[in-house]
Amino acid sequence: MNKYILDTDMGYDPDDLFALLLLLARDVNIELIISGDEYRLGGRAALIEAVLRQLGRIDIPVYAGINLGSDDFALDHLVTEIHSRRKENYLAAVGRMLKETPSSTNIIYICIQGASNLASVLKAFPEAENRLTVYMMGGSVDYVRPKRINWIEHNLKIDPDSFNYVLHSKVKAYLVMAQTTHNPVLQVEYDGYWMKEIRAKGGEVANLIESHFAPWAEFSKSKGFTSSNMHDPLTVSAALGDGFCSFNQSALAVNSLLQVVEVSAGPQKFWSRPESNAEEFMEFLFSTIFKLMR
Repeated sequence: MNKYILDTDMGYDPDDLFALLLLLARDVNIELIISGDEYRLGGRAALIEAVLRQLGRIDIPVYAGINLGSDDFALDHLVTEIHSRRKENYLAAVGRMLKETPSSTNIIYICIQGASNLASVLKAFPEAENRLTVYMMGGSVDYVRPKRINWIEHNLKIDPDSFNYVLHSKVKAYLVMAQTTHNPVLQVEYDGYWMKEIRAKGGEVANLIESHFAPWAEFSKSKGFTSSNMHDPLTVSAALGDGFCSFNQSALAVNSLLQVVEVSAGPQKFWSRPESNAEEFMEFLFSTIFKLMR
């Protein structure tokens, strides 16, 4: 049975919450969760613990990851306490997991934020390059967002050096990239179909989703949208082997313009093709999450 590590920057765009709900609904072995792009004194980790507590999954340990100084956090009102467990370094937790997990067991590292924590793991534990299979959301190849001059994908932008380190490492990595995830079909509108379905079902999970989505929609309104793209759930789905997106294979690097480009030499990485089975994925995503709402 596979073991999973989730590395998430929950607390801003609600797609991180949808990704966690998808993972929980699949009933896989989530060994630990690491918060990424950490906020102040462990705010994201505290939020993740609060979510897990609300969902009855206090068995999953949470560790605070690297703080990059970001203030992209909209859910202070949902953070009620700081758990002492976050005083343990996340690297120690991952190191212990690597040591205690038999080599015959696959360890899947799902990174749906910047690559800071992941790069630190690879640097601290050389054996991790051979033990981990990484699924990472971030970057883009031959894609820029329409009408966005000098656009750089967020998870790459916040720590390009760590992103590039992962690309140059020998770890087996699948990248679900912006050329795939910036698809209108993958958008969930705050007042759109899927949120109306969620509200109609009601209950604790629906209230949890609402509490994460409403602040994001209010913030995003000033930028002209109230939607969330399901970047992170699609990455989780890929890690679970669902097959809604397919992958190219080549060596990649981050160039001086902070764009991911193909290069002629280097470790091979798998990166998502622009096309995906987006409609089927969205039906699958929400039918799976709805199982938590029964």
